[in-house]
This record gives sequence, C-alpha cells and structure tokens, in this order.
Amino acid sequence: MHVLFINGTVGAGKTTTMDAMGTILRGAGIPHALIDLDGLRNAWPAPDDDPFNIRIAQVNLAAMSDTYRQFGAQMLVVAGVLESLDERDRCEAMIGSHMTVVRLRPYAEAIRERLWQRHHGDDAERDWHLDRAGVLDNILDEAKLDDAVVEVGRDLPLEVAKKVLASAGFAETV
Repeated sequence: MHVLFINGTVGAGKTTTMDAMGTILRGAGIPHALIDLDGLRNAWPAPDDDPFNIRIAQVNLAAMSDTYRQFGAQMLVVAGVLESLDERDRCEAMIGSHMTVVRLRPYAEAIRERLWQRHHGDDAERDWHLDRAGVLDNILDEAKLDDAVVEVGRDLPLEVAKKVLASAGFAETV
C-alpha cells in the first residue's frame, strides 16, 4: 500500500487537500482511504508527556491502516503534522509501510486568513493557533523530514492536491 502523508503547520490546508485528493483518486479508480490525524488524537485529557496525543494517534493510525489494507485500499492518504524524524519513523513502523511525506507551505497571510475563519468565535483558541502556526512552521523547517514541499498560493484545493500527487511521484494519477 502506498502511503502519502500531507504535512504542514496548522491552517496549511492539509485536510482540505486530503479531501480533494480523495476526489482525484476516486476519479482515477484507485482504491484508497483518507485519514485525518486530528480526529485520531482527539481525546482528553492528554498525558503530560504527550500534550498533542501523538501516541494515541499513532496507535489508532496503525489499527486503521491495517483495516483499510485488509479491505483493499491501495493508497492511504494521511493529513497531519510530523515534527521530527523520530515521529516519522514511528508512524512508518505503526503503519508497516514507507511513507512519502509532502509538506504544504502556504504563505503566512493565507494561514492567518484560514485560522481567523476557523476560530472566529473563540479569541483565545484563535490566538493560540496563530502563535502555534509560526512556531510549528519553524520546527518543520528545522526537521527537514519532508520528501517534497508544495508551495501553496491562492490555488484551489483540487490544484493543490494535483501538485501534491505529482510531487510524490503520482503524476499519472492527475
């Protein structure tokens, strides 16, 4: 099974791109599954030593990828955040497959716009995400764990998805 991991800071458009990739893969007749790591780590309270619930997300990812593989998925598209090579290695071990990691890098104003729209009613949560976006972007720059980086301007989600697939070596799909 091919595994394509869409990486990026908060507000980068990972989930939207993943959903658009599903449309492309469906149109190409490729059996696939889409997994958003945010949903797999959505548990409270998080352990003190794992504030973003990375471990629970990885265990859930292992179980889901195995199930999707058993039911015929040829490609798994995962949207989430990988902050270190160790996290990447653990995800690959949990999935039991090599991953191609493509990072979305939108311009800062696009991230700001998305986060303002997403968190318009909660100033504290919005401000936390706005601060986290810059910090996480720097962490991802330093980690250098992506196989490819896709610069995102004002492209439509389907255009971004095509760029991601092409940068991951799946140009024949698009």
